[in-house]
Amino acid sequence: MLAVACAGGDSGSPTGPASATTVSAPVPTPTSVPTPTPVPTPTPVPTPAPVPTPTPVPTPTAANIVVIVTGQIVVGTTAQATATATLTDGRTQPVTMGWRSDAPSVATVSDAGVVTGISNGLANIYVEALGAQGLRQVRVLPNFAGRWAGRYITSSCTATGDFANKLEYCTAGPARQGVIGLVRPMSMTITQSGASISGTFLLGSVPFTSFNGSIDDRGSVVFSGISTEDRVIDLDVTWKISSPQVGRITGAFTTVLRSRTTYSGEAREGNDIVDLTR
Repeated sequence: MLAVACAGGDSGSPTGPASATTVSAPVPTPTSVPTPTPVPTPTPVPTPAPVPTPTPVPTPTAANIVVIVTGQIVVGTTAQATATATLTDGRTQPVTMGWRSDAPSVATVSDAGVVTGISNGLANIYVEALGAQGLRQVRVLPNFAGRWAGRYITSSCTATGDFANKLEYCTAGPARQGVIGLVRPMSMTITQSGASISGTFLLGSVPFTSFNGSIDDRGSVVFSGISTEDRVIDLDVTWKISSPQVGRITGAFTTVLRSRTTYSGEAREGNDIVDLTR
């Protein structure tokens, strides 16, 4: 507190003791606190509707596959295999790739289905696709068709009656035809349709009747021919031939000679093909 002296009355009058007045110090005005800015309420994000899981569509598979290819081909030739798959939903579609052979030494097949005959025998040509397999068996046949020329050699000879005694057919007699080791020329012309063959042949210059034969499972064919060119002696020839390589025939034949009237008995030769090529 501060004591302040105050003058009273006139200035000439004696003054008594001064009374003291208390003055309060000003109270400071409190600083106002700013009102905080209201925080905006966030807009709620809508929950997305769940996306339904699509029902899986089953992949169609093949109920069966049908293979089409010729049942017989000749060594050295080709054939095209085709296949059609029928799906479980009823639709069909071609199968063009993925071909195989279970016997490539007999027939090969490319991935695109080209079948090639290699050697005599049977091969299964098949294709797999869409969970199924299609198969077709193919028979490969030797190729006998063409004009052939070569030689044969006599490997055995027997004779009876006049063929032995008068003609001395199997020795160095007048006929000199059945001498073992004798090599003579031959030729043959063959046509072929599948497993069937036909044709004609000559032994030396002697013609024989036309022949027919069928190729067996081993690739061999047996056929016969007769020559009545000679006025006295008939020749009956029975062949068994094979073609293990393209352009080459191997085999053997038997020749039986009989006289119509002049000579008794008969002569029988065994002959082997030395070479016979196209």
